[in-house]
Amino acid sequence: MSTASPTPAMTATPPAETPDREERVESPPKTALLLGDCQRRLAILWLALALPAFILTIIRTVSPHDPLASSAQDAWGWLLASILPTLTLIVGAMAAGAVYSDDERPKERYASRFVYQISLAFSAFYMIIINAMAIASVYDPSMLKTANIYLSALHGLVGAALGAFFVSAKPAKTGS
Repeated sequence: MSTASPTPAMTATPPAETPDREERVESPPKTALLLGDCQRRLAILWLALALPAFILTIIRTVSPHDPLASSAQDAWGWLLASILPTLTLIVGAMAAGAVYSDDERPKERYASRFVYQISLAFSAFYMIIINAMAIASVYDPSMLKTANIYLSALHGLVGAALGAFFVSAKPAKTGS
């Protein structure tokens, strides 16, 4: 009967766990972006592209010689209905994240790059259309009423894209 000496594989001890192993956080996938950064970019886009339409509407509704001045309520109703609901959603989502103290702040959240880019593209396209309509109404103020027909559908798509963006945000996973 021969006694076999133990092989190195049989005597190897498992590697010691490092104490910080449970504290490490997985890095996000390459397709993910920080939610806060994406929210800020969307807010800047909406605020920057809403500004020209607001300025033009202010100038046109206070000018006594502009035909839009006589229908200022309609002009503001059109502009605010076209911009304010979505802008309120974006600013409200950012404000909700800002009310936490450092101890209560949730872990970093990531958004899908694809969903963010779709939201950004739809938002930019929509806001460009809004500004184009505000400028075109200089020549025909009545067109704002007919513009609502297709702008409502486009606004719905923008809202769906932004809703998908906010829902797609996931917290960072911790490694175990």
